[in-house]
Amino acid sequence: MATPPRRRRRQQLPRMPRTTRPAPATGSADGATAPADAAPPGEPTGTPGPGDAGPVPERLLLDVAVRVWLARQHAARAATPSRPLTRELDQALDALAGAGVVVQGHDGSGFDPGLSLVVVAYQPLPGITREQVVETVRPSVYLRGRQVRRGEVVVGVPQPADRPADQPEPPDPADRPDQPDLDTSGATR
Repeated sequence: MATPPRRRRRQQLPRMPRTTRPAPATGSADGATAPADAAPPGEPTGTPGPGDAGPVPERLLLDVAVRVWLARQHAARAATPSRPLTRELDQALDALAGAGVVVQGHDGSGFDPGLSLVVVAYQPLPGITREQVVETVRPSVYLRGRQVRRGEVVVGVPQPADRPADQPEPPDPADRPDQPDLDTSGATR
């Protein structure tokens, strides 16, 4: 006769303190059960639940908004843009706008030095007649109508007609080291 297999003894887990155990459920007229110390519907319970982590820090919200916008731009510029991905990113941007966070790109818009933008570079371009934003490096972000992050852009400037785009700008004669500067007394410096 074969001996029965030995049973493994269950490991005893430490018991939770009484204060953190859920309260016993009580019945209601409609048959639903709720903890005995539950707050009325619509009232805060006092203990955070999974969705009640507290307010989201503003900086985190702005960073998420910028990252979603950048992902949307990369998805749109892809050789074969994914429509489902683009749609999901658009919906995420719409949800952020519903929460009061608006992300604004500036590509193609006219540029004025008075705008609240950070210019990271000026780029001479043929065929444009006025200064305009040719690339948004980082978008502007508005929270409840107030600008909280300035956009960073590359500005295209009209190219001089007498010089082709691939020709470098001529050096400034004042910067030439082979020509000594003369002061008013005629002595060299």
